[in-house]
Amino acid sequence: HALHRFGQEASRAVFGARRKIAAAFGVDYREIIFTGSATEANNLAIRGITKSIKYQVSSIKRPRIITTTIEHESVLETCRNLEKDGVEVVYIPVGKDGIVDPRKIKAALNERTILVCIMHANNEVGTIQPIFEISQIVRNFRNSKYISHPDPPVGGEGSRPVRQAQGGDSSAMPQNDTGIYPLLHTDAAQSFQYLDCRPEVLGVDLMTVSAHKIYGPKGIGALYVRKGVTLLPIITGSGQEFGLRSGTDNVPYIVGFAKAVEIANKMRKKEAIRVGKLRDYFWRQLKKAVPKLRVNGSLKSRLPNNINIYFPGENAHDFQIKLDLAGVAVSPGAACRSAVSKASYVVAEMGFPVERASGSLRFSLGRQTTKADIDWAIKSILKIVA
Repeated sequence: HALHRFGQEASRAVFGARRKIAAAFGVDYREIIFTGSATEANNLAIRGITKSIKYQVSSIKRPRIITTTIEHESVLETCRNLEKDGVEVVYIPVGKDGIVDPRKIKAALNERTILVCIMHANNEVGTIQPIFEISQIVRNFRNSKYISHPDPPVGGEGSRPVRQAQGGDSSAMPQNDTGIYPLLHTDAAQSFQYLDCRPEVLGVDLMTVSAHKIYGPKGIGALYVRKGVTLLPIITGSGQEFGLRSGTDNVPYIVGFAKAVEIANKMRKKEAIRVGKLRDYFWRQLKKAVPKLRVNGSLKSRLPNNINIYFPGENAHDFQIKLDLAGVAVSPGAACRSAVSKASYVVAEMGFPVERASGSLRFSLGRQTTKADIDWAIKSILKIVA
């Protein structure tokens, strides 16, 4: 942000990266907010909306958030924390296929609902949620329930809503687009690599993405914030990122993020087909050799790189160690919590007993995975099972 030549070189690099990512999502570059991670982006979306409600809609004394029981912990723990501040959170259970029923979300909506937060694809079992169908439910509900907003509060940095409708007469225009809630946020960190995540296609108001999930650097994420949506920052300071996320720009990570997005966009369709075929081959061979194995979650509505398998009679953590010694890297649950020896809460929340949650392993395929890797994994698994 410095005016000298070196500062402007960095500024151009960040601006160029922002435009590249925005173009990939088919949005305006001002709708992309860089964060330190997807976890921070999820926090900014949920906490930012909740904080702004206190200033905008005085009639909502106890705001409601709707989410699912299998969200990433950065969403679940944030919601649990907000419950201590008086926010009502409705946790919608999923079926045994790992997919939420949109009708249950519709039934949970009321005039106090400010945010519906549903992940695009689950990080443990890979199931894809019907986000577009949910978006239509949310949109129809809010179009029928108009909530008037008072004028924005006046105050110093950190107290004002900074993301307002752009263009037109802002004094005559409600702050949140048509002036109504709820909004729809999705965590698309897992899905961007293989699915079309353009906000226009999903119908979302806010969306979280992460660089390292698409082979970019760790420590950089982004939040898409639709024009007209008002957020309050959760990190205040010098007002970077359009006032929504203060702190010095991590220039190399931001540039690396944009490059990763560019590569992922080019490879998406071809890679999804290639990886999906390998995944299906992997499952067919295992199932043929060990018929008692079961898949957790829908095989139809699932990311192509994910297969979460239940091994009856096995302990997932012991199995993981044996596979690791054989050169096969797997995880009982989310990689960010694997150091904690717990059964997968996602499998448990799908309605299965603790034995199944404790005996399930997630296998993730990727850009470097070959058929030789798959054959090696099959051989190693069958040896351990035998």
